[in-house]
Amino acid sequence: MSAPELTVTETFKAGIYDIDERLYHQDPVAGGSLSSSGAKKLLECPAIYHHYCTADAPEYKDVFDFGKAAHTAVLGTGAEVVILDFKNWTTKAAQTAKAETREAGKTPLLPKEHARIVGLTNAVHAHPEARALLSQDGAAEQSVLWEADGIRKRARPDFLPSKPSDNGRLLVVDLKTAVDSSPAAFSRSCANFGYAQQDAWYSEGIAAVTGLDVAFLFVVVEKEPPYVVSVYELDELAKRIGEHRNDIAIRRYIECTESGIWPGYVTGIEQLALPRWAEIEYQEQLEMQQEGITA
Repeated sequence: MSAPELTVTETFKAGIYDIDERLYHQDPVAGGSLSSSGAKKLLECPAIYHHYCTADAPEYKDVFDFGKAAHTAVLGTGAEVVILDFKNWTTKAAQTAKAETREAGKTPLLPKEHARIVGLTNAVHAHPEARALLSQDGAAEQSVLWEADGIRKRARPDFLPSKPSDNGRLLVVDLKTAVDSSPAAFSRSCANFGYAQQDAWYSEGIAAVTGLDVAFLFVVVEKEPPYVVSVYELDELAKRIGEHRNDIAIRRYIECTESGIWPGYVTGIEQLALPRWAEIEYQEQLEMQQEGITA
């Protein structure tokens, strides 16, 4: 798939573009656009979303390096991985080398971390369904821009095929590294990390610019041996839940953008209850006291 390069969209035009990763995350759309990650942060708290968009240096965690390196190794594109010869990151020399590597736009890894990257990459490529999905004609890390619901949106699928499969659907791939790739564990991850929202968001955008039916598929690989790989597609109810949550985020985005007000978790003074477990514990203690038992 050949996509035009893009720096900043002075005149917005929906489509698929080859955009530098840093520019994509900074938002290449003049006037602003909303991403799936942004939509999830809006549901968390508009004030946090606004800080995330305007901070000079967004928070970066070491765990991000492993995920980025996995994407580079499995997908064959992304920031260069640099293996730094340290046992851990605790020394000043290791911390300095890590910071300098990141500043150069590269991904620092310890030798033991790189060994795990090699292991999980081999596992993904050995998995029949994952291998077939990633062997399609297409490209990794392309950026999708489109307009819907009165706003401009963007998405960056891990792997976007250039043509539909035999069943007429475009089999889009999202790669996830996980501690546990079992159905039960990944179902919890989908709920905890908003993957259903990501599914709905990306599917809408890719369908809008290609005119094709989209199947959004998660290739999930565990971070530790034996690097178990699982491939999932969310069911219809999960997709509807994702769409519903995105609708709420979009309404918040429009309201906050128009008003210029990005509120915190609550406005005014809100009455607060204790967690349900505390109420249950209280009731149990009352019952014990009523029975003449000292709690």
